[in-house]
Amino acid sequence: DIVDDIENTPKDNGGTNTPTALNVTRTEVFNSANGARTNARKVAVLLTDGESYDFNLTVHAAQKLRSEGVIVFTIGVGNINLQELLAVASDPVCTHVYVLDDYAHIDSILYEIQKKTCEAPKVLTPNQPIVQPVDQNSTTITIGTIRPDNNTVLAIRTNCSIANIYVSYTNPRPNAAIYTETYTAADGKPALLTMEGTEQGKPVFVTVVGTRLPNSTAALQNCADFTYSMNFEPKPSVEIVCREKSTYRDCHPQDFIGTPFENLLCNSTLPAVPNPCTTLHLGKGDLVFAHPYLDNYFIKCDLLGQMYVTLCPNNQVFDKNTLSCGFSNQVI
Repeated sequence: DIVDDIENTPKDNGGTNTPTALNVTRTEVFNSANGARTNARKVAVLLTDGESYDFNLTVHAAQKLRSEGVIVFTIGVGNINLQELLAVASDPVCTHVYVLDDYAHIDSILYEIQKKTCEAPKVLTPNQPIVQPVDQNSTTITIGTIRPDNNTVLAIRTNCSIANIYVSYTNPRPNAAIYTETYTAADGKPALLTMEGTEQGKPVFVTVVGTRLPNSTAALQNCADFTYSMNFEPKPSVEIVCREKSTYRDCHPQDFIGTPFENLLCNSTLPAVPNPCTTLHLGKGDLVFAHPYLDNYFIKCDLLGQMYVTLCPNNQVFDKNTLSCGFSNQVI
């Protein structure tokens, strides 16, 4: 019936009103009131043998269509405006734009178009979060999205499930073998993706493999729904505190020296360290001193009065009372 309706559609002569076609696709075709399913993939294929009457209106209409989670392929036949096709299509354009000499060649790409449209990822937009049920074995979905501003994260939460997450900025189908970043989310421990591996406004592809909790664990938690969800939300503020022995306190820059977090410190210049290796101290046999600013370091003197700033091993701190390294300083 659908094929018959398409073949029997009357064709009007006139210009190429591409922006209106794109707008009607957005407001009518992908409208839940007209039967569009919320969780289904949304794919549109623009087939044209010319160019629209207004380039800017066409690009604007395509942007609105894509912003509502629609993957757009473009096919140009004959005398077309390639820049317009590139501007309308989804990223990456190298896999969403086709150019043919005439309609006789369309059969050559028909299978490829069918395959790519069926494999097109769902699109996550700020206004359309995704909630995915997890089947008995596992459930895998791939979504495409655009990196938002620096104050927004992509949050992936689970309910009675564990989610293995694979992220790529170039591969539309990331997986356990090919990915740029990987994360894990579990109940009460969401994965918060900052997507800092790419620039704002650039595409991000995420594959989530959801697995149900074991039956014994699910029974203890009275699990009824096995799902995971994806949505954008404001980046949470993070408080970092330091623990010294059993006491929590505010962290100081020196706490991070020699730790994996050292590269997160802002560049700053500490005051000059005065040389404690004076004649008076050498005469008393005092050859080891605490560093005046950094707890992880100490100062050793030689008999000529030269000082050597030394780092305590294994993230230990220097004890001023015993004049030795040993008390671990953990960053929480």
